[in-house]
Amino acid sequence: MSVVYAETKDNGVTWSSPVRIAKADNAATQPRLVATTGDNALVLWTEKLAGKPGRLAWKILLSKDNR
Repeated sequence: MSVVYAETKDNGVTWSSPVRIAKADNAATQPRLVATTGDNALVLWTEKLAGKPGRLAWKILLSKDNR
């Protein structure tokens, strides 16, 4: 279980290669996407490493125009 994203700039005709944003060794669940200013987004999910309590994780995705 992981969280990945891909981008499109042509209304879904083509997509970028998927990029993993959750750590590979953590079980990631319940992803949520929140649109922010411009074409940016906030991604939130819960993640759990084996034998550890679950926790909230997040990443701000900046559009290529804002990087």
